[in-house]
Amino acid sequence: RIDKVLHALAAARRQRGDIRLILAGSMNSAEFDPIALARSLGLADAVRFTGYLSEVEAWDWLHAGDFAINLRGPTTGGTSGGIFQAFSMGRSVIASDAAEQRELPDDCVVRVPSDSREVDVLARELVALRDDPERRDRLEANVRQFVKTGCHWRVVARQYAEHMRTFPRARATRSKLISLRVGLQRSAM
Repeated sequence: RIDKVLHALAAARRQRGDIRLILAGSMNSAEFDPIALARSLGLADAVRFTGYLSEVEAWDWLHAGDFAINLRGPTTGGTSGGIFQAFSMGRSVIASDAAEQRELPDDCVVRVPSDSREVDVLARELVALRDDPERRDRLEANVRQFVKTGCHWRVVARQYAEHMRTFPRARATRSKLISLRVGLQRSAM
């Protein structure tokens, strides 16, 4: 939804000309040219297009920013790994108010609708976040707490183990498993 972000940035910069954007990563689309759109919106000096980045380089850019934007649509039903990468760096995220993002704590994300209000709401939030460093700090503190209590590998491993205990016990006997393995080895020959 880069087009929506660029339109929102143009609107936000009419109020606060110092808001800038980094679009990190490769953008391959035969149907959409984000650089041309940025130029047409007068954003050539306000947007940095990085192109492809290694994961370490992406973390450096994420660390340098005040927050991340992760708008999705159409939705796929899965939470974005990019959101959790931003969280791992202590960055709050502006995210689409889509079903798969609703599992994220309200005090860690700023949600924008994926409808006709999206650009206006996003522009307002860009200005509001720019103008309120205490809000950004609170969001980041909440993200760090969420990562510590809900995303740390020890917590996730314990949740997986607890969930796996609810699975029914295997019905296969040792002899049946050996027969299956022998049969698979014969069929592979």
